Amino acid sequence: MKKTPYQQEHEDISAIIAEAKVRKGWGDKDIGRILGVTACTVSKKRTGKVLPEIPFCKVAILADAAGYDIKFVKREMYR
Repeated sequence: MKKTPYQQEHEDISAIIAEAKVRKGWGDKDIGRILGVTACTVSKKRTGKVLPEIPFCKVAILADAAGYDIKFVKREMYR
């Protein structure tokens, strides 16, 4: 079954959370502070139990800490 872009984005964010934990040695509470959510929410997000709305700017900060570059690529628009 093909994933929706929404599902894929949430999986990607979960992977970024996991990587930040490893690279920085952060716990769920530390990541929660960056994302503006509770440690419990981070844990549930990481394990795929919930899909909280997280602002892009917060994800960008976390991605940077985890060693990711964010690149915007303009795609072709079809009519």
